[in-house]
Amino acid sequence: MKNLLFALLLLYSSVVIAQPGEKNFIDLNYIEVTGKAEKEVVPDKIFIKILLNEKDFKNRSLTEIEKTMFVKLKELGSDLAKDLEIKDLLSNFRRYWLVKDDILLSKEYQLLVHDGKTAGQVFVELQKLGISEVSIDQVENSKITAYRNEVKIAAIKAAQEKAKALAQAINQDIGRAIYIQELESGFIPFQSKAAGISVRGYANTILDGSDSAEPDIGFEKIELDYAVIVRFELTPGNIISSSVINEDGDRLDMSFNNIRNTAAFVFKGDLIEMKQDTMASGIRYSNPPYEFTEWHGEIRLKKDGKIIFSHH
Repeated sequence: MKNLLFALLLLYSSVVIAQPGEKNFIDLNYIEVTGKAEKEVVPDKIFIKILLNEKDFKNRSLTEIEKTMFVKLKELGSDLAKDLEIKDLLSNFRRYWLVKDDILLSKEYQLLVHDGKTAGQVFVELQKLGISEVSIDQVENSKITAYRNEVKIAAIKAAQEKAKALAQAINQDIGRAIYIQELESGFIPFQSKAAGISVRGYANTILDGSDSAEPDIGFEKIELDYAVIVRFELTPGNIISSSVINEDGDRLDMSFNNIRNTAAFVFKGDLIEMKQDTMASGIRYSNPPYEFTEWHGEIRLKKDGKIIFSHH
């Protein structure tokens, strides 16, 4: 019984080994290229940090300050339920028990606006209310995922075009992609708090108290760049080119397109294009008054039925 089981296992192993399998991509002829793509995106989500310290306002409670701020933000078009949230709430309660100072509160808010002009208006109006601790926290784009995918697709298409151009230069073509590797990209989802931010008109507006010049906060565009390494299988080219010279020293340049079933010939400076005809044997291309044939290694080019070039 053991001998029978061993024989069956040996037979199964032999069958598995004998079965043909696909080649590993290392055994294939391939071309490796790097595709890159870039895109700049304008931020449409601007987060403003607002810090309220009760100690900065004499004879006014934090509640009164908040109410004044809420009214002004509504006047600027902010939807407080959606665009404003509390990030932190602090007090000096511990210090109160140590030195018996007044208990003072501070609150940190985050306000969302969607363009630089509105951000500038927020800076100016809060400054007029005495709220000076205002800064840009971060910027984003609401469609960043879609834009990122666009850049990835563009990068892999760039790799395909590059590989095809290089392969065709040596009369070959590319087939399927057999290996794809993403490279680390320079994509930064959020800009830093102060980098890439410029404010125009803000200083003058605050100094002279004028409402005529509203500041316009400009932001650097969010840069998306992506790179990918792709290996494409190399295949025989769809266009095969060759040249022959006969005994008279005449030269015939030939280019055959195996996909379109067409051919182009250059003979004595003339370009002659033809289409392939169905033949039982041999090869024939024609385009009256020209005809090209190849049979048993003998090449003939005819014009109006007369042989103008032959080679064997």
